[in-house]
Amino acid sequence: MNSSTELSPQLMAILAGYIPIGLMALTIVCNCFTIYIYAQDVFSKVSETFYLKAMALFDSLLIFQTLGFSLSYAFGIDLKTSSNLACKLLYFASYSFESISTWCEALASLDRCIHISIGGKFKILNRVWFKFTLIGAIFVVNSALYYPMFAYFVLIDMSNQSQNETTIITCLSTNGYYSFVLSWIDLFAKIIVPFSIMFVSTLFLVKSLVSSRKRARVKEWQNITLKSNNSASTALKKSKSREQRDFQFALTSITLNILSLLLNLPITFFTIYDINVESGNDLLFAISNICFYLNLSYKFFLYVWVNVKFREEFLKIFKNF
Repeated sequence: MNSSTELSPQLMAILAGYIPIGLMALTIVCNCFTIYIYAQDVFSKVSETFYLKAMALFDSLLIFQTLGFSLSYAFGIDLKTSSNLACKLLYFASYSFESISTWCEALASLDRCIHISIGGKFKILNRVWFKFTLIGAIFVVNSALYYPMFAYFVLIDMSNQSQNETTIITCLSTNGYYSFVLSWIDLFAKIIVPFSIMFVSTLFLVKSLVSSRKRARVKEWQNITLKSNNSASTALKKSKSREQRDFQFALTSITLNILSLLLNLPITFFTIYDINVESGNDLLFAISNICFYLNLSYKFFLYVWVNVKFREEFLKIFKNF
């Protein structure tokens, strides 16, 4: 996406360059912590952490693919115009990786919903190879959706359309119809379909969580009446511990879904607006761009705030020093 000069170059350098680069650095550091913490033994029995680690990984990969956009505003270094191949690869990766990250979040929400609703009845859902297969299938489908970018995105000399004599090379689609279709593909692949899955999963998750807490209360009283005091106390503690863990991950999943939707919508609708209504609105671009990078960086802080176990493992890292 290219902006006109509605805002001053200095302000655009801050809003579209320096701030996103700072958020990129923060995201990479936070995602390294996320992957490390969720790899600890305390989370080994929590199935959805696989997808949360995958989401952190793809978010980090997306950072490197979108770095060129911010470097062009901050320092005038436009990586995507270095060659036709860079133009095609950077656009393809930025679209496809972001969609995969969103789908990992949808899978995490669905996985949590299934485990709370029906427990461990389907053992295959816990298999690592099955999870890799799911993410691999999503990668293949995304590649199929966005592969036409390799054919239509090329470097274009815009110097004739400029009032000054400087050479202006930009990376754009040569097919206007595909640009129109691409914005709607992005809306469905990144917003409508995955977030519909998250919404339905969240509804079932809340319902199942309420039901499971009621069943847990009944079992607690049964254990108290059938067992000795010590045994009943131990069973009660284990039950409360599992209940607390499920509740924390459910709350994390629900909050993650809501915030991700709110932060993903601006950049998606800006793409549609930019192509179909008005091209080159700097203010809308800057706001939607910052929301895009906030969506990549906030997740770690949500985990620390909501999930007690995650926070304890995070603090252990500094205690070890």
